[in-house]
Amino acid sequence: STNFDSTASLAKLYETRGLIPYVPGTTWQTQFGHLFGYGATYYSYLFDRAIASRVWRKLFVHDPLNRETGERYKREILKFGGGKDPWKMVSTLLDAPEMENGDAGAMAEVGRWKIEDEVSVPGRH
Repeated sequence: STNFDSTASLAKLYETRGLIPYVPGTTWQTQFGHLFGYGATYYSYLFDRAIASRVWRKLFVHDPLNRETGERYKREILKFGGGKDPWKMVSTLLDAPEMENGDAGAMAEVGRWKIEDEVSVPGRH
């Protein structure tokens, strides 16, 4: 049948398999996004961590309180808030024009950074 009712199906599951009773009038299944969104969110966290690691190593690791470097970071990243394409900002900051478009090549490059950064850390395997 093309008339699938997810709320009725969920209520039946609660009646036959649930530990607690179904609450009539609710449709939480239409608003629950944790399972399908979590993987992408976690991946983007790791991806952003790789970019942050590269920024740290390229700009701040030797002199984290350098005024000129901090001003450069402010000028190239912070001043735009969310108003400029992040790939363009990062490519400018890191002097990596090949990353400007944020395409598959840029993403692969970020993946290589993290691998190289982790391997180059003394004491890492």
